[in-house]
Amino acid sequence: MADLRTRRTDISIQNAFVSLVLKKGFKNVTVIDIATEAMINRQTFYKHYQDKYQLAEKMMTDFTDKYDQLLKKRIELTQQHQDFMVIQSMFTQEINQTLRTHSQLIRALKVIQFDHISLDQSLKRVIAANLPLIMGHQPSKFEMALLTALILGIFDYVIAGQKLPEPEEVKAAIHDMLTLLGQ
Repeated sequence: MADLRTRRTDISIQNAFVSLVLKKGFKNVTVIDIATEAMINRQTFYKHYQDKYQLAEKMMTDFTDKYDQLLKKRIELTQQHQDFMVIQSMFTQEINQTLRTHSQLIRALKVIQFDHISLDQSLKRVIAANLPLIMGHQPSKFEMALLTALILGIFDYVIAGQKLPEPEEVKAAIHDMLTLLGQ
């Protein structure tokens, strides 16, 4: 029973934190605010986290780990030599569900930046680790920068619009980019 109660309290703390960051901004949120919003006392908060920074870092790590797992599934499909459009179709539903489920969390985490930690930096590390496996070779620094920016741009697009672009939209956009480059 204690484990379930601990988990419920942790969820309550995290939900309160997300709500407050979206309302007040990360810098303006205090531990007292979080405890009040979560309907716990401050000491209970400190049993779970040292401070709001540790809470934010844990939440970023947890979400980044989820994203890493999605990319690992994408790699499995690539290694099965599936066509890009087939992979995109298979992958779309799962990533759409993940992003919709965690959209408030992602919005809150996107505004938090301190020291060496930001959601974008964490996602960049995950992308950099997985891109060579997806592509089947080590991308050049230029490819890595371009593809990382593209993926993060799509990520922001999805969060803003609550849906992934359709595979046909992706294909058309790539075609338009090639036309722009004179290809």
